[in-house]
Amino acid sequence: MEDLSVSWRLPLAVLVAVATVACGQSKIEGSLGALIDLTYHDVKLGFAGAQVAVTWSRPNGAGTDAVLIVSEKLDGLSVYTGDYVDLAQILPDFALLDAGLLDADGGTVLEPDGGPVSLQRGLVTRDVFNDPRHDFPGISNGFMVLYDVPGDAGTTVRGSFSVTFDRCVDFGCGRTAFGDFKATVQ
Repeated sequence: MEDLSVSWRLPLAVLVAVATVACGQSKIEGSLGALIDLTYHDVKLGFAGAQVAVTWSRPNGAGTDAVLIVSEKLDGLSVYTGDYVDLAQILPDFALLDAGLLDADGGTVLEPDGGPVSLQRGLVTRDVFNDPRHDFPGISNGFMVLYDVPGDAGTTVRGSFSVTFDRCVDFGCGRTAFGDFKATVQ
């Protein structure tokens, strides 16, 4: 832009900003954005039984990238609209047993690779084409809140979330992601 006169720089910047908004692109906030692209086009909410998942996605060629997926297990909770769910909370033993995460002796079952399974209410993942980074560290603190009751497919649910990942040396450690959302129920 050095070759453009000063009178063209501002209109060009405004045009780029308007084009970004017109395309429906938004961005999840937080320091995680310094490591990965957190721009998205759509937000979808899926729920089955006692599990809710919010997915921020964007088109990628003929497919779709799941920029960020924040899931919460509601086992053992009575949750109402406007209630904050602590994503860092450890699941109760009955929920772990039902999910097959505890063995008969009450010990934690390990993943096939030998690592422990997630025992927290919250889990953050992603699925972006040609990016091997799918999993994030555990959540040191975080919440999700839904301000509307998820209804039939196509209805909209407003909510908010915030996560801070555990301090460690892996991808995403110590980083944050947060924001408000309007998700379409799937």
